[in-house]
Amino acid sequence: MAHLVTVSEHILDALRRTPDCGLDDLVLSCKSFPLKKVLSEVSRLSREGQLQLTLVSTGSFTVQLMSANRRARTVQGPVIEGINHGNGNSKSQKPSNHQQSSTLR
Repeated sequence: MAHLVTVSEHILDALRRTPDCGLDDLVLSCKSFPLKKVLSEVSRLSREGQLQLTLVSTGSFTVQLMSANRRARTVQGPVIEGINHGNGNSKSQKPSNHQQSSTLR
């Protein structure tokens, strides 16, 4: 007996294949389902925290699985007071005045 794929399964499978998918592309990949059902499931999955809709520009959205987003946030590491993660400098790593002058020679 063949397994019938639900709209939710199809959406989640499509997002696993294309992690940063445009909403329009996702809808096109779900042609076998009614548009209203696809959008309703995207909305439900978003409310349940399984996926995230992001407004890119007026009328343009991307859809991402939340598990992929959580992994991306983890890569940045924890926020530690006094450390600027953008350039790797911290207050404790700032060279003293005599170290700065010796490097200028």
